[in-house]
Amino acid sequence: MKIGIVGGSFDPPHFGHLNLAEEAKRRLSLDRVYLVPAGQPPHKSPEDLSPPLLRYRMTRLAVRNRPGLEVSDAEIRRPPPSYTVDTLRDFRQEFPYPHELFFIVGEDSLGIIHTWKDLPIIFESCRFFAATRPGFEFVFYPEEVRKLAIDGLDIASSEIRKKIKEGEDVNEFVPYKVLQLIEKEGLYR
Repeated sequence: MKIGIVGGSFDPPHFGHLNLAEEAKRRLSLDRVYLVPAGQPPHKSPEDLSPPLLRYRMTRLAVRNRPGLEVSDAEIRRPPPSYTVDTLRDFRQEFPYPHELFFIVGEDSLGIIHTWKDLPIIFESCRFFAATRPGFEFVFYPEEVRKLAIDGLDIASSEIRKKIKEGEDVNEFVPYKVLQLIEKEGLYR
């Protein structure tokens, strides 16, 4: 089986994330794609993120009725900080060889990839892809990273949070059920 893993903060999850996961599934012929909300990324302050369990709940709502997309709580189950290398170890335990693991990030993540813990082990553990993102072009790709050209949506979670804070409508960017939870929990106000 070919398993895709899409990591990110998902704060909030939006149609760009879903498009990336579905395009990766289609273009790489993946059997399943897991979105993995980060527990506590080492490069972000806890104050800069919504609580992990809320981001997990939002992500589960976002993938509802999307065949082949699932959500993993691998990173929020572990004590912080969350490292990709540990997530890949968890997935490898659940999906031992000969299953193939495909780790997919947005191209914008490559700017800090040199800071990731145990990067050589990460590259040995999976096929690593960076999905293109509109308005962003990373020029230096490590040789272990494959470029995944997708017709992405020009959406950023930071912009969505800003729009919500300013009372703007974000229906075109975020699934309705996710918006309901954001409203109920009073997030990003």
